[in-house]
Amino acid sequence: MNSSANSLMRWAEILCEHPERASDCHCWQHFGGKEWLVILTKQPQFAKCCPWHFVEEWNCQHGHHNWIRLLSAQPQFADKLPNWAILNDAEVSEILQTQPKLAHYINDVAKRGGKVVALFLKEIPDKKTLCAFEQFGSGDMREFILETDSIADDILARLKWKQIFVEDWVRILSAKPEYAKHVADSQWRSFSARGWSHLLDAQPQFKEQFDQFASDEVKREVALIHQR
Repeated sequence: MNSSANSLMRWAEILCEHPERASDCHCWQHFGGKEWLVILTKQPQFAKCCPWHFVEEWNCQHGHHNWIRLLSAQPQFADKLPNWAILNDAEVSEILQTQPKLAHYINDVAKRGGKVVALFLKEIPDKKTLCAFEQFGSGDMREFILETDSIADDILARLKWKQIFVEDWVRILSAKPEYAKHVADSQWRSFSARGWSHLLDAQPQFKEQFDQFASDEVKREVALIHQR
């Protein structure tokens, strides 16, 4: 970073801590995206001085973290993000976990994965018809179930339970055993020794299913795991 850039960032930091010194700053027109991120995150009142010309820079993939940081701290700037579709599911989830009301800006929820849909519905539960539950893959269903406190019956009916992978079932049942009734017999029989070991450690009540569905070989492997 050269001396000029250092000076700009130093002024950004000064304004964050001492906004009363705004009149002493003579480099407002030289601030770029990095400086404005620092300033607006702490002192949003300076938005009136911000030209927002750096938004195009932030819209590139390497700049999305700037949107996450700004909107997580100052959600009132959500309308400055011209197209929320540029953010991937992980980025949207990170914002919504901090600022759930920004779910109202998500206009492509039908294309989103399980965690985003769950966070979206927590804030806007009457919009479930917009969500494409039938298109969820195994990981999406796992994330949706784990992120949702209580799933309505009409949504339960739309989930493709038989398409959930065994490793995802282990994670689901370890946290939410009440969904065991949706596990098919063929899925129980496919649990690995390590999967059974993890599940039984978390939820010992599944010993009945273990005794019924695990093969003798798997039972021996589980016994060895528990001896270590």
